[in-house]
Amino acid sequence: MAFLTTLKTFTTVEVDQQGQRRLHFVEGNSVIDLANITAITSFYNSLTGEYTNDYTIGYLDNGLKINIGTPYSTMLALLTGSQA
Repeated sequence: MAFLTTLKTFTTVEVDQQGQRRLHFVEGNSVIDLANITAITSFYNSLTGEYTNDYTIGYLDNGLKINIGTPYSTMLALLTGSQA
């Protein structure tokens, strides 16, 4: 049985303003069957070259990658059924 949930998702856009580059998050919502998420990692900031646990990257069984606006530890607990 599918377990659908609505997740805050986002797309990142690099913005260059007066010589300063930053990531702008364009947010939305996606309804996803959690069973279709095969793996997750912490969000990678391509500008700083660092990972952050403030957001999550989800990998779906169909090959798509989604940015999830939920902390990594919360997503891990949601997918494994454990408490973070």
